[in-house]
Amino acid sequence: MAQPTSAWTFSDYFNAVGERVFNSAAAVATQRATCKRFVNEGYQKFIQSYEWGFMYPTASLEFSADDTEKTLPENFGAIRGKVSRSAASYYEGLTEVAPDEIRRRRAFDDTSAIPSFYALSPVTFVAGTGQTWEMQIYPKTNANITIAFQYRVMAALLSADADYPLGGALHSLTILHAAYAVWEQEKDATQSIQEAQFQTSLQNSIRIDNDLRPVIVDAGRTKRIYSEIVNIDGVE
Repeated sequence: MAQPTSAWTFSDYFNAVGERVFNSAAAVATQRATCKRFVNEGYQKFIQSYEWGFMYPTASLEFSADDTEKTLPENFGAIRGKVSRSAASYYEGLTEVAPDEIRRRRAFDDTSAIPSFYALSPVTFVAGTGQTWEMQIYPKTNANITIAFQYRVMAALLSADADYPLGGALHSLTILHAAYAVWEQEKDATQSIQEAQFQTSLQNSIRIDNDLRPVIVDAGRTKRIYSEIVNIDGVE
């Protein structure tokens, strides 16, 4: 899906920073590298400033009969809430255990059934791609099932000119002001005008993020917007 025109790409950001820092969007290579660093440090500053809702997407893994593990998304950081299964009429949560417990149970009984346990295990680290993870299940499934979960994204730095940051158009100016604040801190070793502007934009972004949180209606109670991320099945 195409991004709206109000969404900024990496090149939009570092060109804007170039105009502010070097009075030129078409900065020379060394200056452009500095602008890119300011943008990525500002992006990290923005990401780490709040528990953003967009940092918790939902995902699913398709397990075929007798499957025992599946690789998690490359940007996987941590599970948030319940891990659920759907098989026929079942829609129940799996219990997390340690990988050693999965191996112990398999050694004792390796028959196929409906999975009730899962473990998260790191896959061999590769310098070129970073750390990846896999989900192990027990017992191995006796049918095709879908394991659904919500997880925290590990945000990658912006690299290609056409890269978009997480958060999209709604937070473009906040990320830009964060980059300006990083530049200001490095230039003057102080936090003043640009940092104040970032803090103002940050509060607007937090309000927007809260407005996008799910609204839950409880029986006999007024509806409310959760201050924390809601699990994918709507259960706290």
